Amino acid sequence: MLAAVGGKTSPVTMAMYKQFGDAFRHEPRTKSTMIAQLAVVRSCADPNDIEAYFREAQKFRLNGVDKPFWWDYALADPSRFLTLESLHHLHKEFFDHDAQWLICAVGDSEIDFRFSVLQPITGYRHFYGGISKLKQVTGRCEREIQCYIIAISADAAPPRVIAAVRALMQFRYLIQSPRIDEEDLGRISGALTEFHTNKDAILAAGARRGKGNRHIDNFYIPKLELMQSIIPSIRNSGRSKIPPDQAITTITTHKFVDTSTRGEEEGLDLDTEDSDIEADVETEDVPIDPTQHPRQTTNYFAIAKALQHREVGSVPVPPRSFVNKRTAFHLGYDPSIRSITIDEVAIKFGLPDLRPAIADFLQREATYGHQHVHSISGPRRAGSTAVSHLTKYKSAQTLNSVPPNNPWILGRYDTVIVETSAGYPWPSSRLSGHTIAQIRLIMRPIGKSGVQWSWKDQFLTYVQHFDLSNDRDPATRLYALKRAKRLNGNRMGDIIPVSQLRAPVQLVPRFGATADKRLSAYNSLEHAAEFWLNEFWDKSTFFALSA
Repeated sequence: MLAAVGGKTSPVTMAMYKQFGDAFRHEPRTKSTMIAQLAVVRSCADPNDIEAYFREAQKFRLNGVDKPFWWDYALADPSRFLTLESLHHLHKEFFDHDAQWLICAVGDSEIDFRFSVLQPITGYRHFYGGISKLKQVTGRCEREIQCYIIAISADAAPPRVIAAVRALMQFRYLIQSPRIDEEDLGRISGALTEFHTNKDAILAAGARRGKGNRHIDNFYIPKLELMQSIIPSIRNSGRSKIPPDQAITTITTHKFVDTSTRGEEEGLDLDTEDSDIEADVETEDVPIDPTQHPRQTTNYFAIAKALQHREVGSVPVPPRSFVNKRTAFHLGYDPSIRSITIDEVAIKFGLPDLRPAIADFLQREATYGHQHVHSISGPRRAGSTAVSHLTKYKSAQTLNSVPPNNPWILGRYDTVIVETSAGYPWPSSRLSGHTIAQIRLIMRPIGKSGVQWSWKDQFLTYVQHFDLSNDRDPATRLYALKRAKRLNGNRMGDIIPVSQLRAPVQLVPRFGATADKRLSAYNSLEHAAEFWLNEFWDKSTFFALSA
């Protein structure tokens, strides 16, 4: 309407509906072209004769408006001032098309089951009934489905169908980056090109359907054509040009971690900057919309700093709030289990190698000293000045470490990224010097009376880690993982300081062609043999891990 064009016509290029699926951008729709076309129409029909004027305007695929409101505005090209609208052009396009393609390719009952058996994540919506029957879907719901659908659909849909939809997902995430440089524009363009290279597989699989489940053999999708104009729009808007690694650091380095114990569980709240859920992240550069998080957030950085200046003996030691670089940790004051032997913990949490893991930790401390970087750990806590300049916060995200109970008969344990080598800061180093681990226990061992323990001023966690595949899957572009195991088949676990945890991450079971019907939301992460490292889980994870 604003561009004065008729139906089935692009408002920003000269393309008509049969060209919407083309793999290139058509000639931009400019003011000079529009004014020239309107002049021809006006020479053939009187604007006051509405029917005659409209018939002439239709020859140029115009809507019959004689003088668009912008006709005398300087530099008013529709291809410039009509820009992307995220809710409809990104998220609604995804649910109306991308999601439906995968539902058709995987099967509605199969994809619904896969969504239903994902382990719930605190603060994120869980689709217990699947997604195929959803009605009146909101933009938030569309974004939440995007977080999971690529990893969930893997192996069940043809690889090129997965590749096409995954390329559009990468395109969708990349253009939402707070800062974009020429290298990023190249990745955005490459993602769109990859979709067009593989889109024929969607038609070949019969996955594009319309009303009444009718097969459609074309891509006459207006929102798809509009994607060709996004890169020129970004260039015209004058987005900041900064090095890619700096852009990544800007949106992910300021993290908040709140570690707590509640009831029968050990909980850990980690923070990433762009989470749509409970996440308390400090950042200097990315503006935060206060309307999205009406609850007042807690500044654990300031709390940790204040505790360092309290009178000796007035606060518990070690402090429950402390800082590691740009990460703040906060543990609940009252632990769920106040006193328990190592062997009792091993039985309660199902950790047969807990005692040798603690022994290994103590041996490394005794051999290499308190500042030694453990096999899966990172630098020790930073001083109070490390975060004194941070001023903006988001709310916290909780991770769980819960021993077996009803209905979690195998326990509820979430996964994190752990730094394994010094000199590889997260997130700028991506996965170099890091591993993926599952939090199984948060504890503070008590040493023998009268013995000075090097680790008495820190909390420890027992984690079980995963072996990461060397290469990404060619269709999903995700890493596959398997649980690290010892020669006897037991899962491999290690003791590390809590302060070495870096960021939350989601693993999705690799379901194969057909998911095991014995899986449920309460056992899928424990029974699955292989997993996907789901970098689409949130934007912070995506920007940190995507290649």
